[in-house]
Amino acid sequence: MRVPIVLAVGFWCLMLMLVTSLAVFGEHFMPATAYLGILFFLYLFGFVSFYYFSISLTVDTGGITLIGPGSFRWVPWRDILSVSVLNPYFPGYEVTTRGEAFGFSGMVFSEHQRLYELIVAYSKHGDRT
Repeated sequence: MRVPIVLAVGFWCLMLMLVTSLAVFGEHFMPATAYLGILFFLYLFGFVSFYYFSISLTVDTGGITLIGPGSFRWVPWRDILSVSVLNPYFPGYEVTTRGEAFGFSGMVFSEHQRLYELIVAYSKHGDRT
């Protein structure tokens, strides 16, 4: 998932440089909405990158540690009630605990599939498919 986000940021930076160089060197001025659109996409992908790169799920022998932007939570294995696959066509997993549920995507297939298998194995819950 990181590669598409980085490629999108690179693409929109290239577009901004192209539009700006056309205005400076080619005297071909674009409307302000073109600059606003490009800046919007840079802001969007920049925010998504910050959010995505700051999320971490760590599995150890005592439980799962969830670290997000501005949050930290540890869930012991005994508090996990179920682990399930959300949708087989757009992969994702949901872990239901005594306090609340959290999910993670299956877009990075091998790593997230392994994470799912570890959670199912240690918590002794879940669809074992």
